[in-house]
Amino acid sequence: MTPEYLKRKTTAELKKEYKSTKVVLKGLILFLIVLISYAIYGLLKKGDNVVFFSILFVGIFCLSTLPYQIKFMKKIKEEIKKRHSLK
Repeated sequence: MTPEYLKRKTTAELKKEYKSTKVVLKGLILFLIVLISYAIYGLLKKGDNVVFFSILFVGIFCLSTLPYQIKFMKKIKEEIKKRHSLK
């Protein structure tokens, strides 16, 4: 089910929002990979340090935002496809 605020936008606005969401998602994935890798490296090389546990916790916690972003992109894509099929 597509939310109402997506139905009110034009197709051009939806395509722009889809592209920007895709860029943000790729950036977030890259950032989280670097963050978690740094935390694991710090834990292995520098020992049990609270800072690296905290960084690892934040990185893993932020992974929970990825499914929401993917779900949002799918809804935008569905709305764009639905509009093209109506024409």
